[in-house]
Amino acid sequence: MTKQSKKKVKEDTKKKTPVVSQMDIIRDIQKKLKWLTLEEISQIINLEHDITIKYLRKGKKVLKHNYLILTPRELPGKEMYSPIAGKSITVPPKKTVSVRLGKKLKEGINN
Repeated sequence: MTKQSKKKVKEDTKKKTPVVSQMDIIRDIQKKLKWLTLEEISQIINLEHDITIKYLRKGKKVLKHNYLILTPRELPGKEMYSPIAGKSITVPPKKTVSVRLGKKLKEGINN
């Protein structure tokens, strides 16, 4: 079996999950809030994202109305061995976010 045919088999077995873009969500919001333009709704959503990131950078937990719980975490730096370079390297500390689904979202998906 050639490399190309193996790749084709792998692609055929993958499930294709439909994707909803941010623009799809903005259009749905505009159907309900007809007095707002697509651009205004887009600005509001982008502002909400920016504010969420601002609070996470400050180390604050962000609760999205029983929908999502975003918790900032700091991963410590560490020493690792790189077999390619043949020496120890230092991985600096970094920030990440743990995401938990809220009760309302879990129930909404399962019902």
